[in-house]
Amino acid sequence: MRIRFHGPFAALAEKEAQLDLVRPVSVRELLEMICRRYEGMSRFAAIRTDADLSAHLVFLRQGSLLRLSDPVQDGDNIEILLPATGG
Repeated sequence: MRIRFHGPFAALAEKEAQLDLVRPVSVRELLEMICRRYEGMSRFAAIRTDADLSAHLVFLRQGSLLRLSDPVQDGDNIEILLPATGG
């Protein structure tokens, strides 16, 4: 799986990472893996709801928004970016 971190997440983790999965996992599990791998991302480990997720991070696969329960698998390309805000 290729993960691209955008905006401030590139500084907290890295711009792009490769993560090998032996089985499909949920976005929640993927977030937990990322938080363990990158200390800078550990502040997001407490996210437990889609509302909390959408307030802090956006996970995209092929341009589609992912929820915490959505499965991801090896071979997916995941983008992590800031949520859009209005003003």
